[in-house]
Amino acid sequence: MSAVTPRRALEQSAEYWGVDLYREYDVGDDEPLQLYHPEYFDDDTQQAYDELMLEVESWEHEDVPVYDAFGRPVMDADGAPKTVSQLKTPHRKIIDGKLVLQNFNVEMCKAMWGEEGYKRFKAAGGSANQVAVDLREMQVEFQKLMKERLKADPKSRNGAAGTQGLSDADRNGPAGQES
Repeated sequence: MSAVTPRRALEQSAEYWGVDLYREYDVGDDEPLQLYHPEYFDDDTQQAYDELMLEVESWEHEDVPVYDAFGRPVMDADGAPKTVSQLKTPHRKIIDGKLVLQNFNVEMCKAMWGEEGYKRFKAAGGSANQVAVDLREMQVEFQKLMKERLKADPKSRNGAAGTQGLSDADRNGPAGQES
């Protein structure tokens, strides 16, 4: 096996999974902006994203009820309605005793491209909300592809071929016991 550059390894991985490595936005100059698939963020982008996620913890949150697919409230073990914490809308935080509006999607764009990149994107008519949709679409597609691959994998318990062709040890788990 021959060595590959880190860039080529990224490209090969994206090809293997059947996903786009990035989405490119034409912002009207000679340098398009690239929105990398979240699985392929470079170290600096991942660091900026992680820092944003930590920052978001200090923003105002509220508990909202959880509903099932039929619109019914989900109950916890004690019979109380289950809730999850999410950012209040519009997004906000208190700074020095004053309410300050924050927009997660705008801040996320700045994490991806820096302040200047976000300004170029916005000046070209771009919307931070569209970037959030694009990132979510990339994540959902990747999860769907992974699920399909695992389902088709003959070594997976849910694979199409089940456990056919596996040794008894592999089929039955450690020490020949059923797993």
